[in-house]
Amino acid sequence: MAALAPAVAEGLRRSYLRHDAAAADSQDPAAPGLLTFAPDGGVEGVTPSGQVWLDRLGGRTAGPGRVPQPVLYAARRARAAGEASGRVHDGAGRWASLAATRMDTAGRVAVIVQPSRPEHTIGILMEAYDLTAREQEVARLVVYGVSDTEISRRLGISAHTVRDHLKKAFDKTGTNTRGRLLRLLYFGHYRPDVESGRAMGSAGWFATVAREQ
Repeated sequence: MAALAPAVAEGLRRSYLRHDAAAADSQDPAAPGLLTFAPDGGVEGVTPSGQVWLDRLGGRTAGPGRVPQPVLYAARRARAAGEASGRVHDGAGRWASLAATRMDTAGRVAVIVQPSRPEHTIGILMEAYDLTAREQEVARLVVYGVSDTEISRRLGISAHTVRDHLKKAFDKTGTNTRGRLLRLLYFGHYRPDVESGRAMGSAGWFATVAREQ
């Protein structure tokens, strides 16, 4: 049983993400949203998917033509630093990822908005627990079922250093085993959606509307 456990766990994780893959998630735009901003900060162009994301991120408080504050903030940061990224809740309470890039020396900026992948959401949770970048790398590989020896090889650090980072991650998250860390960072995020009966789309993300009973 001990020898079979890693393979069984990996299979369960993969099947969990692919559950109900045939169901189309009609709530998501067909493509990532793209917005372009002029050097003065005004909107130059918005793709159809971009308009869907503007409406979704704006929620009920945003009027017609208004750009949600997180998108404007990402554009300003990119105009100053060259690029910027971030994550924000959409109007349905799901995470969306923002990626902004300065397009030229004049200060034109492009912002792409798309659904956050599951690994991004795990990153949000790890940031909330104040894990360092290296601790997040180790914890993420642990969540994916990678052994200490393989983590050491992938990251180019000693096994002792891996265990040290893992211990710090345990301390910060209030866990003390790999299994408990997995439940906290992975299943702790997905369980509410499972229990609410939400359907999972082909990208491994839950639809915003619960299944009808």
